Amino acid sequence: MFSDPIAENVFLKSKVEKLGYNQSRFKIVYQFHNWYKEVFQLNAEMQKKYEIFTKKIKPDRDTKLICAQIRMGDPGSQSELSKKVSFEFWNFIQNNFLINDNNSSRYVIYVTSDREKVKKEAKNFFTKNHVFSWTNRVIMLISVLIAKILKM
Repeated sequence: MFSDPIAENVFLKSKVEKLGYNQSRFKIVYQFHNWYKEVFQLNAEMQKKYEIFTKKIKPDRDTKLICAQIRMGDPGSQSELSKKVSFEFWNFIQNNFLINDNNSSRYVIYVTSDREKVKKEAKNFFTKNHVFSWTNRVIMLISVLIAKILKM
């Protein structure tokens, strides 16, 4: 990318550092991260809610997080007609993450879906794990709030 040659040029090292940058971090990936943090800052109230939510979903460093997004599709679509699709996901998670782990209760499962039934299935399937999900109404409310924040 455009900034990588600056980050790798030994002749520019002292000039870049005089500007207050660490030359090795003068790569596009770090710049995007900085721009993103600047453009998409949450207001104080939303930041507090975000911190509370992340502490609930991952209370400590030993907690492992598994995320699953299952879109069943519009009513009448092929995937919507196949009601067993979600169970294929649950079995995959069970067989690939939880079955070989003696401490599988340290896994938290976060589920998003366009069907409330799918979220309930996850809670019933993973009885030894915390399963988090938001109702579609809450997700819609968050979308509206984000839209309002971005208009500010």
